[in-house]
Order: sequence, then structure tokens, then C-alpha cells
Amino acid sequence: MAHGFVQQSGGRLEIESVEGRGTTVRMILPRDREVGERGDRPAVPGNRARPLDTSTAPSLILVVDDSREAAALAEEALQDIGYRVVVAHSTEEALKRFDEASASGDGFKLVFTDVIMPGGANGITLAEKVRKRDPALPVVLTTGYNDEMAIDGPQPHAMDVLGKPYRRSEMIDRLQAALRRGARTGPGRMTSDFGHVQA
Repeated sequence: MAHGFVQQSGGRLEIESVEGRGTTVRMILPRDREVGERGDRPAVPGNRARPLDTSTAPSLILVVDDSREAAALAEEALQDIGYRVVVAHSTEEALKRFDEASASGDGFKLVFTDVIMPGGANGITLAEKVRKRDPALPVVLTTGYNDEMAIDGPQPHAMDVLGKPYRRSEMIDRLQAALRRGARTGPGRMTSDFGHVQA
């Protein structure tokens, strides 16, 4: 993950290890010329996270990832900007949480799920089961293995896919766009922004 983050940012890792003394890992990132010349931060182009409408209850989002660290990072990022988040670590647990929320009358507004998970059901299977329960619900998939998306050929519904590793702001922008847009329908899929991460 560290190597992928540094590489996608145009930088590199330097690793220095001395037996008996330890290891030093340096993340070398390119300097922002505008910041260096003007001393302040330039405006960042692109989508910005929108503030939540406080007149209604914040949207409830289901985050599904077998990696507890990845799930916790996504949960924290979304809670920091005001969303309510429920985390599951398998397809089975996710479907249980989904059905419980629906039965309570406070259903999920979006599902954000990893593709590769242990057991028989992956994130694509979860997306299909969620869509059968609520066809209007947006589902955003995330994966570092983009070939997995083509294993079974075209899916019956378009799938919104965010490639790993991703930036926190990029995840928030993509999920907010999906919440505004609703479920994707029709042929085709949105591909990963970064493609394969090369080691």
C-alpha cells in the first residue's frame, strides 16, 4: 500500500536496513512548485467533498472489507465528514447488516465493498444480492486486482469501481457522486483511476 501510494503520487521509497540497528523507510514525494514559490497552498482542481445537509439525518453507508485496517480507514474518513457508517468483514455479515437496517426502517443509502473477500461470495456477488433487494441503491466496488472484474464477463448492471490504493479524498468524492447519482444502470463499468499497481 505504501509503495502504491508513493508511486501514484510520482514519488519513490528509499529503504535502508542495518542489522542490529533497524530499518529506515523514506517516502520521497515531489515538491509542489506553487507552494514553494508562493508559500501558500494552491487551489486543488476537481471534485471537492460537499458538506452534508444537516436538515436531514446523515446517510447510512455500509462499508465491507475483509481487511479490518482498510475498513477502519474508510469508516473514519466517512464519519469525519458526517456520514453514519456500519462495517462488515464478509458478504454474509454485510447481507445480515443490510437486512437488519432495512427492517428497522433506516436502510443504507450506499454500499462500498471490496471485491476480493474470503469465502465463496465476493464483492460482485454482494452487489448483485443488494441490487435484488434494492435496485435503486448505489454500490461502489474497490479492488487492487482489476482483472478480477473481468472474470465472469460483463455484469447485468454497470458497476462503479474505485481502484486501490486510493486517496481518502478520492474515495469520498466517488462515494458522494454515487449518492447523488443513485444506482448505475445500463452496460459498461467505470474503470479504476489507476489501473494496476506495479511493485
